[in-house]
Amino acid sequence: VRAVDVLTVLREKVAFVSGGRDKRGGPILTFPARTNHDRIKQEDLSRLVTYLSTIPSEDVRARGFTVVVDMRGSKWDSVKPVLRTLQESVCLGSSTRRS
Repeated sequence: VRAVDVLTVLREKVAFVSGGRDKRGGPILTFPARTNHDRIKQEDLSRLVTYLSTIPSEDVRARGFTVVVDMRGSKWDSVKPVLRTLQESVCLGSSTRRS
């Protein structure tokens, strides 16, 4: 997946990899507070997560991602697609720590 393939969703600022690292040295994937998570199609969200997970180098990705989902201003039903995508995402693997 290339940036051009997810450009529309990237512009929505649904999620980002800041370049910061957790205590283990793993990358941090952040879903900032939004009130319209449900507006993003599941397929687009999945492609975005796949793309973002390829940004860090392979050795950094191997340490596992820390995921931050900011639910401020969101209803539980609107955050479910984000959590479902993370759960189903093969690219993040089983070593992912979900916070």
